[in-house]
Amino acid sequence: QLILDALENDMAALIAYGGDGGVLNAISEGYSKFKAGILPLLTGEYESTVDFSAAMKYTQLYISATYADLMQKLSGGT
Repeated sequence: QLILDALENDMAALIAYGGDGGVLNAISEGYSKFKAGILPLLTGEYESTVDFSAAMKYTQLYISATYADLMQKLSGGT
């Protein structure tokens, strides 16, 4: 929950500013994907540490791929 709270605080001003159809939209979209990736970890019920660890690993992979896509968009790639 702390990570999600930190993201909410960091993104509040940007979200309030609104989209510009370019960089701000890409960042906002990336944030939405990060949030969507983290939320299942907070709400999921796990039967063991191994189950939770597997969910964390898939979340890490998802967030890493999302971050790479965001960096490609911000650098002008497609």
